[in-house]
Amino acid sequence: MKKFKTIVSMLAIAAMLTLLPGSNMLTASAEGDTYAVKYVDGKWCYQKGSSYDDSILPHREVYYLLTEDLKEGDAVVVYNDKSDAPLLDLGSVRIGNLTIPQNNAFTMVSAGSYDLCYVLGGSTCSITGPVQNAYVYDYPSPARCSFNSNVSNLEVLANTSDGLSLNLGCGGTVRHLYAHTEGKTYYDLYGFSANTLSIENGVLKDPWRFSTTPSADDLAMQEKLEAANQGQSQDQAQATPPAQTPAPQNPANSDDLYDDVPKTGDSVPYLHVYLWLFGTAALCFLGSRIFKKISASAK
Repeated sequence: MKKFKTIVSMLAIAAMLTLLPGSNMLTASAEGDTYAVKYVDGKWCYQKGSSYDDSILPHREVYYLLTEDLKEGDAVVVYNDKSDAPLLDLGSVRIGNLTIPQNNAFTMVSAGSYDLCYVLGGSTCSITGPVQNAYVYDYPSPARCSFNSNVSNLEVLANTSDGLSLNLGCGGTVRHLYAHTEGKTYYDLYGFSANTLSIENGVLKDPWRFSTTPSADDLAMQEKLEAANQGQSQDQAQATPPAQTPAPQNPANSDDLYDDVPKTGDSVPYLHVYLWLFGTAALCFLGSRIFKKISASAK
């Protein structure tokens, strides 16, 4: 009987330790990681984080990103200053945030799909894969961008003084085009069929062919997108610049955009560990008293 009571007591203590908040979880896990990809030494390579440091050797090939690290909803920043860079093929994964900074060379990217796509001013790129929300910046210098698949919402942000001057095309459909600057709207149009959206030096070809009012399907899609955006994780929200404000001109100096939340595997602040240890000690002490009382009553 004594042995049975002892076992029950120890099981009770173990159960209390197990139920202690955080007792079995001393690391934080945040959904969505950020990777910087760059074409160096004749191959695409990557590092974790929003900037790429050329001094870190060896350069890890993007093959390992695709086979070991990249997952649904991750963010990717693509750097390239080589004119001979081939297509960066990210496979069939859904990218949470693709950012094309002000690269010096034409950059081609393909993925399964993109929740958000930022094409910063001065970049030249081709994006393959459907995009939910795309933001193309016309300053400090015009962007040159081609979307090869469907885009649901395409927003163009122009400089207040210079007006609209970028080159932009889409081989797929575009549900909504909104080109504007502060206090002025250039285009607010709906219903572009495949391969009909073309902006050359800031001028939209055949703007009268498209609707100025959203259809019932457009409104339903907008409500769906807004609901999906509200359901995004806090990590994804802090990993992207706001849709209505200029994106950073040099993501390499903007690590703080991606580091406001703990990443997977990061340690929880030490105060949490101390509280956990204190709670464990208190429960052990309580368990000891309970065990003594049980032992005394058994006698």
